Amino acid sequence: YITRVRCQIRGALRGALQPVQMSVLKQDFGVEGPAAFFPGLVDEVIAAESLKGKIVSGSWIPHAHLQAQQEAVSSFYSQNHYVSKEYAKKHGVTDTIDAYMKGMDPDTILLDTVYVSPQLVHSLIPDVEERVQEEGFCNVLDAVPIDFSAEDASGLLQQAQKDSSSSGISSHTDIF
Repeated sequence: YITRVRCQIRGALRGALQPVQMSVLKQDFGVEGPAAFFPGLVDEVIAAESLKGKIVSGSWIPHAHLQAQQEAVSSFYSQNHYVSKEYAKKHGVTDTIDAYMKGMDPDTILLDTVYVSPQLVHSLIPDVEERVQEEGFCNVLDAVPIDFSAEDASGLLQQAQKDSSSSGISSHTDIF
């Protein structure tokens, strides 16, 4: 009986392509048996079968789903040159977010709530300089992506100042 239940669990875990609650797994995938020994059998099956994935808060998260989420974070970062911590956390990059981002881009800059590529810093410099020359001032929040907080914009501007010692940002502009 227990061998049959283990096989059902193994089949259900292997077949899952997205996160599934263990209670739903037990019901919907037809896994039989008392609720008391179910979690122990799940742990045994995962260890014995070397199934790729993890159990988080009572849900089985398959490795394929985790990998797809991390690829979404990586793709967003490479296209937009930034990614918010919130976006990364929503896409499964939680415990090791700093290490993950540094592994993806060793030069990434951590601001208050976002990770920023140096390319975004370099593209900010001419944009701010142009706005200051045309209008006499620049609200940096208008020059950065909408996901940025005021603290992020300030940190980005400070990084731009460091990176552009010969730039008009640091030599001719007062920053408030």
